Amino acid sequence: MNFFDSYYETGAKMRSKRSRQEFFSAIIEFYYEGTEPTFKTEAAQIGWEGIKYTLAGSRKQRLNRLNPSSDGISDENQTETSPEPSENQAETTTEPEPNREGTSGEPGPNQTETQVIVKVIEPNGSTPYSPPQPSFADQCLMALNGELGRDYTSMPAKCRRELSAAEGRVTVDEVRAMVAYKRDDWRGTKFANGLTPNTLFSPEHFSQYLGQAAEAAGAAPAAEWGGATWE
Repeated sequence: MNFFDSYYETGAKMRSKRSRQEFFSAIIEFYYEGTEPTFKTEAAQIGWEGIKYTLAGSRKQRLNRLNPSSDGISDENQTETSPEPSENQAETTTEPEPNREGTSGEPGPNQTETQVIVKVIEPNGSTPYSPPQPSFADQCLMALNGELGRDYTSMPAKCRRELSAAEGRVTVDEVRAMVAYKRDDWRGTKFANGLTPNTLFSPEHFSQYLGQAAEAAGAAPAAEWGGATWE
C-alpha cells in the first residue's frame, strides 16, 4: 500500500482519538475493500476530502497489479492472440528495467515505497486535479477542536459567515492562538463553558477575542481589531 506521508500528517493533526480512528480505519477499508466511508466526526470527514483522490489512485494501481488485463479478465483465462514474430521481425518485448520508477510490478533497487503526490491527473490525462481544501471556516473549527480536544462538527450559520468574512485578514494560526488564549484566560471560571464555536466565533465576540489574544501576545495594537479596549 502506498501510504503517503500526507495521510499520516492529516490524521496526526486530529487531537481527538475518535476522529483519528475513524480516519485511519476509512483509509484501510477503502483501499482494501473499496468501502465508501461514513463519518460521525467532522474532523475525519474534512481530512478524508483532502486525501480521497490520491487514495483512489493508489487503490486503482493495486487493482491493476492484481489484475493487469485491461478488460478485467485474469491472465490465466486469456488466450494469447499475438502472433509469433517472423524471421525478419525483431522481438520488442523486453524485461522491465530494474531502476525505472513508475512501472508496475516489484519496485527496483532505487525505487522507494514512500511516494509524495502533489497532483492527480484525470483519466483523460488533460486536466491536472488538486484535491479540494477545507474552507477557512472549517479550518478554524478544526483548529478549535485541536486546541480544546473537542469534536465539534458544526457551528451556527452566523459564525460561519463571520469566519468567511475574516478570511484574508485573519489566519488560521491567529484563530488557533485566540482559542488557546481564551482557554487559558477562562480556565477555572464559569466562563469556561463558553469555549464553544457559538461563543468564540460569534459576530458579537470574534473580533474582540482576536484583539485580546493579539494584544496579550504583543502582536498587534487594539486599533487593528476595531479599536476596542479591555480591562
